[in-house]
Amino acid sequence: MDKPVVSIIMPVFRNRDTLARALDSFLEQDFEEPSELIMGIDDSGDGSIALAKEYCEKHPERIKMHTEEYRMGQALSRSKAIEDAKGDYIYFMDADDRLRKDCLSTLVKTMRDTDADCVNCSFYQVDEKKEKAFFSSSKMTYGKKQAITAFLWDISFRGFLWTKMWKREIVEKRPLLLLSNHKDMFEDVAFCISMLSYCEKVVCIKDPLYYYYKNVPTSAMSVHRTDRAERHLWVFALIRSYLEKNQDKTLIEAFKKTTLRSYLSLLFDLSLDKKYGASKEYLKNVKKEWKEVKNLKKPLPESGRSYNELLDRAWLN
Repeated sequence: MDKPVVSIIMPVFRNRDTLARALDSFLEQDFEEPSELIMGIDDSGDGSIALAKEYCEKHPERIKMHTEEYRMGQALSRSKAIEDAKGDYIYFMDADDRLRKDCLSTLVKTMRDTDADCVNCSFYQVDEKKEKAFFSSSKMTYGKKQAITAFLWDISFRGFLWTKMWKREIVEKRPLLLLSNHKDMFEDVAFCISMLSYCEKVVCIKDPLYYYYKNVPTSAMSVHRTDRAERHLWVFALIRSYLEKNQDKTLIEAFKKTTLRSYLSLLFDLSLDKKYGASKEYLKNVKKEWKEVKNLKKPLPESGRSYNELLDRAWLN
């Protein structure tokens, strides 16, 4: 096969029941140019690796996999797969979802026609066999500050990684990853911010090109966690730390202007944590640490906070 135009990166963990659907949706794309899909697989003992190997053997030039003996988590799984990617454009998908047949062809055409650093699309949400289009993306073009502001507001430009295609050189920079292994909830938000900070042009299209399966067991919304708010808080701390480290005053200002939206997200997560049994002490601590994260007049505490260890090992240049 000639050099791929597109490389799809897909982390896999406990996806035996949905993996074939995801891989088949890649193989059934109407995109006529070379493309590849690279899986970063954590062995969960559910048969995912065996199934992945079957697809790799049947389609050795198009489907590949990377595994390690240790638990990588989403971020490191993606990072290892990116190292093997050869495409001019990079796209990410989850192993419990699927692509619309014209997903790659539409995104690549838009990338070429507009010379964008990133193209963002809308998506379908599949819930109990019902498909509903979520037009999260309006037809518009953003500069860097506009893109990050819209992204943090999470309304027309959502925080999902799987709605976005990137130029290869943008992804290769990947200066911030949430290397927290099993604690990788909201991973997409931190990962996207680090790449958007290098994008001069982001194009949004209304076409829903991705099918997100909300109620599968591996979906974040299907797991009754009691630490959603804390994990979300860690991501906000990561974003702030990243923007301050890069000394990008424009993007820091964008972060400052969207703290209200971030707080509303935390309140929603706190309500879910409380519903599923989180302690009063935990709820109080999250609110306390959030006040510190949003206060840009003071540096983040270097110790004694739930996110300190994460910040120490989140950087990957």
